[in-house]
Amino acid sequence: MKHPVLILSAVLVVLGIAAPSLGMPLSKLTEIVIYVLYGLGVNMLVGYTGLVPFGASVFFGCSTYFVAIFMLRTGAMRLWRWVLRCWALCCWRCCWGF
Repeated sequence: MKHPVLILSAVLVVLGIAAPSLGMPLSKLTEIVIYVLYGLGVNMLVGYTGLVPFGASVFFGCSTYFVAIFMLRTGAMRLWRWVLRCWALCCWRCCWGF
């Protein structure tokens, strides 16, 4: 099991099982996973191509900012927050390219 993706998957599965018993809320674990995946993507882009992905940071930051402002103004439910985050990210990436 030397492949980095398999190691990361195993760690995330173990954290998903162990986190509730340690008292960590699932929302915090989800946030950690999002940042880890984002960081791995940036690391791969810089490591393999030598390019600094400012575009990825813009997509990530703008979609998060948009969803945060929208949630503050509408007060939507938790499920709708998740759906809206996914929708906003997809729309933002489709409008500005992959």
